[in-house]
Amino acid sequence: MKSLIKLIKGAGWLNILGMSAAFAAIYIIGVQVSYDLGYNKQIKDVDRIYVMYCKDNKTSLSRPFAQRIIDKSPCVEKYGVTTAFGGNGSQTTVCVGDEADEKEYELICAEYTRDALDVLNFTPLVGSFEGMGTEEKVALSENAASRMQVSLGDVLHCNDGKRRAICAIYKNMPLNCIVGRVEMVYSNGIERKCINDFNEWSFMHIVKLHSNTEKEILENNSIEVVKELIAEQQDEDTEEKPSEAEVNDIIESARITLLPLKELYFFKQNIGIEIGNQTTTYVFLLIAILILLITLINYVNFFMAQVPTKLKIVNTRKILGSTRRELVMQFMLESGMLVGISICLALVWVMLFKQSSFIGLISSSLEFKENSMVLMVTMVAGLLMTLISSIYPALYVTSFSPALALKGSMGQAKSNQAFRNSLVGFQFIITLAFVTCTLLLKSQYDFMMNYDMGFNKENLFTASISVNKNSQQALTAELENKSAVKSVAWADGPLVDIGGMTWGTSTDKAQDLTLRCYPVSYNFLDVLGIEIVEGRNFLPSDEQSENGVFILNQKAKKQDALTLEHKIYGHQEFAPIVGFCEDFSFRPLQYGTTPFAFFIWGKHSLRVPYHLYIRSNQGATYQEVLQALRETVAAVAPNCNLEKIELNFFDQELSKQYQKERKLIQLTTLFSVLAIVISLMGVIGLLLFETNYRRKEIGVRRVHGAEISEIILMFNRRFIGLLAVGFVVAAPICYFVMDYYYSTYAYHVCISIWPFVEAFVLVLVITMAVVTLCTYKTAIENPSKSLKSE
Repeated sequence: MKSLIKLIKGAGWLNILGMSAAFAAIYIIGVQVSYDLGYNKQIKDVDRIYVMYCKDNKTSLSRPFAQRIIDKSPCVEKYGVTTAFGGNGSQTTVCVGDEADEKEYELICAEYTRDALDVLNFTPLVGSFEGMGTEEKVALSENAASRMQVSLGDVLHCNDGKRRAICAIYKNMPLNCIVGRVEMVYSNGIERKCINDFNEWSFMHIVKLHSNTEKEILENNSIEVVKELIAEQQDEDTEEKPSEAEVNDIIESARITLLPLKELYFFKQNIGIEIGNQTTTYVFLLIAILILLITLINYVNFFMAQVPTKLKIVNTRKILGSTRRELVMQFMLESGMLVGISICLALVWVMLFKQSSFIGLISSSLEFKENSMVLMVTMVAGLLMTLISSIYPALYVTSFSPALALKGSMGQAKSNQAFRNSLVGFQFIITLAFVTCTLLLKSQYDFMMNYDMGFNKENLFTASISVNKNSQQALTAELENKSAVKSVAWADGPLVDIGGMTWGTSTDKAQDLTLRCYPVSYNFLDVLGIEIVEGRNFLPSDEQSENGVFILNQKAKKQDALTLEHKIYGHQEFAPIVGFCEDFSFRPLQYGTTPFAFFIWGKHSLRVPYHLYIRSNQGATYQEVLQALRETVAAVAPNCNLEKIELNFFDQELSKQYQKERKLIQLTTLFSVLAIVISLMGVIGLLLFETNYRRKEIGVRRVHGAEISEIILMFNRRFIGLLAVGFVVAAPICYFVMDYYYSTYAYHVCISIWPFVEAFVLVLVITMAVVTLCTYKTAIENPSKSLKSE
C-alpha cells in the first residue's frame, strides 16, 4: 500500500486522470458504436423482416401495387403499412384532462396498420391493440404513459381535432430501432386509405417472410406484377405501344427489392428513417482503439519514470530474498489497483458527461444498466491491456544485477531509450492525426455552410406555421407591410433537405420521370432569388389554375429532354411546364444535382404549404423580424400558440442537414484534446525519467558554463525531433483518410496544406511549453547537489 501511495504522488495523479478520461471516452464511443451496429437487431425475427423498395420511388409505394405483389407471394407471413416510421421524430400535440385542468404534451407519433404493430413486435403490457384499425384508439409507450400519468381508457385530445381513447400501453421499444422514439401509435386512419389508388405513391410497406431464404420469390413476383400492369395499360391504351426497351426500363425502375431491416441503418439512400454512416461508426471504433493505445503507451512511460526511484528498493529486496517473480507480481498488483482507481473515476467522468451539453453528440443513452456489455468490455479490456503493459517495466526494473543497482547504475541501454522514444513518437503520430483530421473536417463544414447554393441566403429567415389558405394570404399581406420585412413566400417544407417529396410520374408523351417535387407559393423563386433561364416565372393566376403548374431545373430539362411543350402528370391531371430555372443545391452537398420541380397545386390543392420564408429588409434584427411575425400571427390566426413559433436564420435550418458532420467535428475535437493531454502525460513521464537519470550530466554541463536556456533547449530538441518524425508519418495518413472522406461528397473543399501546418504548430507549441516547464526545475538546480548525490 505504501508503494501504491508513492506511485500516485505527483505525476501519478496525472496518469490516473489521463487513464480515467481515456476509459470514459472508450465507454462513450463504445456506446455509440454499439448503438449503430445493433440498430434494429433487437426486434424479434429481424432476420425475416424487410422493407419494400423500388428504384424510382424508393420505399414510397402505391398500396394496390404493393398489395398485388404480396397477394402473389405466399412467402409473406404478415405485412404492415405506414406513411412514416416515426424514427425521425415527427411530433404532435395531445391534451389530457378537462378544459379546466388540461395538460398539453408533445409526443412523437406514427400511424401504422394494425398488422404493422405485430411485424415490428410492439408488445402491449396492459390492454390490447384489437380494434385500433377501425376505431378512434391509440396506444402509448410505457415511458409516455408514465410521463403523462394516464392509463387505459383515458381520452386524449389530438391536434387533428379528434378524441382518441387509450387502448394499450406497450413495452418501450429499443432506442436503436426505426420505431425506438415513437411514443404514440394509431391505425384507423391509414387502414383503408388509398387502398385502390394506383396514383398515390406515399406508403411504406414492411413485410415479414416465413423464411429469410424466400426473399427472391417476392422480388421476382414484383417483376411479374409490373409486366401484368403494363399489359393491362396497353389493352386500355389505343396509342402507340412502348418499345421493348421502354418496357424493360419501366420494369427496372418499378421492380421491388427487399431491404433487410437489420441493415437499414447503413443504407446509403434516404428512405425517411434515421440513418447512420458506416464509415463514421468504424472511425469511432478506430478512435477508441487509438485512445486505448496512447493510454497504454503513456502508462508504460509513467512506470519507466519510476525506475530511478524503484531500482535500489527492488534490488535491495532481491538481496533480502525476494524472487523476481514476486517482484513482478507486486508491480502488476500495483498496476491493477491503479487501473481500478482509474475505472472508478472514469464512471464519474461519464456521469458528468451525461449532465453536460455534450450529451447531444451521442445518439444512445449512456445509462450503465442499459449498456452493461459495453461497460464490461471497457473494464475488462482496460484491465487486461494495462496489466499486460506493466509487464515490460516490471521485467526491466528487475533485470539488473543487485550489485550494479546498489552502486547507482541504472543500466540505461540505448535500445531501451530508443524503445521509449518510439512510444512517445507513436503518441505524437496519433495526436497529430486527430488534430489534423479535426481541422480538415472543420474546413469541409465551413465550405458547406458558405457554399453558393444557387439562391440568395442573405437576410433570409424561416418558420413553420400551419394555417388555412385564407389565413395564409392574410398573414402574407400583413407581414409584408411590416417595416422589418421585405418579402414573404411559402413552401411545402424546407428547401434544402435530404428527403423531400419524390414523384415517379410521366409526361403527356408517355415518358417516365422521377423528380423531386416541391410545392410553393407563386412568388417563391422571386423571394429566394432563383433565376428563370427559359419560359416564365410563376404568376398569381397559377394558384387558380385547374391542374397546377411546373417549373423545372436545368438538370431535369437536359436529363429527360423536356421542353416547354411538355406536360407532366401532377397530383390529378397533366400540368404544363411554364419555365426552366438555373440548377441550385436543394440537398446537402454529399449529393449531386438531380431533376427538381417547383410546383403550384392550383385551385385543387392537396394541402396548404406550411413552411414560411421571410426576406428581411437590410438592417432589420432578428428580434424585429420575430416580433413582426408574432404580432401578425396573433392578429390573423389567434388560435396559434405564439410560444411555439420558432424563427430561424436560414443558416440554422441549413445546419440541421449537417448535424452528423457537426457532431463528428465536436467529438473529434474532444478526442483530439484528450489525445494531446494523454500524449503530454507520456512526455512528462519520459521527462521525469530523463531528468532523474541525467541529473549528473546536467550538473557537469552547468559547471562547465552551460546556460539554463541551453539545458532546456537540449531536452526540447529531442521532443521536437520526435514530433517532426511523427508529423512525417501522420501527414500522408491523414491526407489519404480525408481524401477518401471528401470523395463521399459531390462538392467538397480542396485539401490544403494549412490544416497540417496548424496541427503541427499547435502540438509543437504545447509540447515545448510542457517540456520547458518540466525541465526548468532540474536546469536551475545547484550543480553541487546533483553531483554530490551522484
